[in-house]
Amino acid sequence: MQPGNRILTRAPAFRGAAAVHRSRTALARVGLAGGVLTAAAAGTVLAGTGQAAASTAVLYAAAAAAGTGDCSSIADACTLTTALGKVQPGGTIELVTPGGTAHYVGNWTIGTTGTTATAPVTIEAAPGLASQPVLDGNKGASTGCTTAACDGPVLTVPSGEYVTLTGITIADGNDTSASFYGGGLENAGTVTITGSTFTGNTATWDGGAIDNADGANTGDGSVTVTASTFTGNNAKVGGAIASGAWGGFGTAQVTASTFSGNGAQVDAADGLGGYGGAIAIGYGGNGAATVTASTFSGNTAAADGGAIASGGNGGGGSVQVAVDLFNGSCAQVTGPWTDGGYNAGTNKTCFASTPATGDKSGSTVGSDLQTALTGNGGPTQTIEPTTGNPAIGLIPDPATVTLGGSKVTLCPATDQRGYASAAGAKCDAGAVQTTGHPAAPVTGLTVTPGYTSLTATWTASSGATSYLVTVTQHNGSVIAGQATVTGTSARIGNLTSKTTYAVKVLAQPAAPGQKPTVVYATTK
Repeated sequence: MQPGNRILTRAPAFRGAAAVHRSRTALARVGLAGGVLTAAAAGTVLAGTGQAAASTAVLYAAAAAAGTGDCSSIADACTLTTALGKVQPGGTIELVTPGGTAHYVGNWTIGTTGTTATAPVTIEAAPGLASQPVLDGNKGASTGCTTAACDGPVLTVPSGEYVTLTGITIADGNDTSASFYGGGLENAGTVTITGSTFTGNTATWDGGAIDNADGANTGDGSVTVTASTFTGNNAKVGGAIASGAWGGFGTAQVTASTFSGNGAQVDAADGLGGYGGAIAIGYGGNGAATVTASTFSGNTAAADGGAIASGGNGGGGSVQVAVDLFNGSCAQVTGPWTDGGYNAGTNKTCFASTPATGDKSGSTVGSDLQTALTGNGGPTQTIEPTTGNPAIGLIPDPATVTLGGSKVTLCPATDQRGYASAAGAKCDAGAVQTTGHPAAPVTGLTVTPGYTSLTATWTASSGATSYLVTVTQHNGSVIAGQATVTGTSARIGNLTSKTTYAVKVLAQPAAPGQKPTVVYATTK
């Protein structure tokens, strides 16, 4: 895990004959509305020859089916239930309905046979949506539920499944079903989560947002969380995340993420629980967690460990922390606790008994901090330290620590928003780099027309990690192609001759409200 390069990537996916590199910073879309977008720059993205090339690997799902409902395009989007029944290993389901328009309401289980680490099922937001798609558990209510039931985890990932979730929100899960575990996500497989939000999820026992590798179910599982936010989730153990409880084994990795307003309550009947308002590891079980460059604020636990709790109830969790911001306490009940250093805390409960290099505590860690989640840029809300907070500039540039026997680069860093710390500047503990900034607007955009294609080139923007390229008909009503590319050139094919198109390029990460640079061009 490299906090200096925190946005994780996965192996290329293949769309027909097309090799398409997909990640948070290089997410390619091909063949929208009959068009093809290819990149002609470093890190070339190759496309097939239209919708047929994309359809075998990419399915489009809406909150309500549209057109033919066969999942082949945005216009013919199917339901998420239908898409999950069709998706193959290595396939992608793009959610095309923004949360501000409608929610996907129900409970779903990933059941694709043959997924692997290099061929997972991916569920992600379609590029360019005004707001994140929302998978909504309906607070467990049957009225309004679009699946057989809504009482249970919003998503269930069985053992052996590999799943990637990117740019989505999971909300209002309420697991009071027979399992009692994981209001938002119950995981026994391998799940990678990036740029997502879990909010308002509840479980009767473990993992209000995510329950991972619980011995009461299968006991195995791995979850990796990057650049995501958890807020308002509640359970008895692990208000946001519980891992390796009740005899379970498993691993959890959390990087550049924010936890706020999550809670763990004691069970009134037997007095158990109440550990890990945000994260609980190994309660009555086993499990290992590494938590780096993350912010914890306003999380509560009725027993102990408002931020993180390890062990408890005879269990023994293993926890590693480094470069985190803790506005709250931790509970090191049982099991090893490794302090990698450069943590900032309101107290020393989240540090080793002998604090590591760079650890700093004091009340200003909590007082000089935004009091609530705020839209500070990027796809998820964050909490930023304010002037006077010792987390600011805590980490020298360059700096490394040893976690799990490996050297990890801490500074320079890329934060939860996707913003890089300023060159040569000290870095901050927590999920937000105060010296970070969005990419500069795109300049020098030129478009060269062909008979049924357009080729766009532009000047590299300072701070850009990628560029969102969108091509629409002149009136903007029909998208002819869209992709996120890492180079400074893109070719859009399969267009209509003698037709005017708008080519829009937006450097990423973009500032809130930043509009793309636009050039109009007419094919020959």
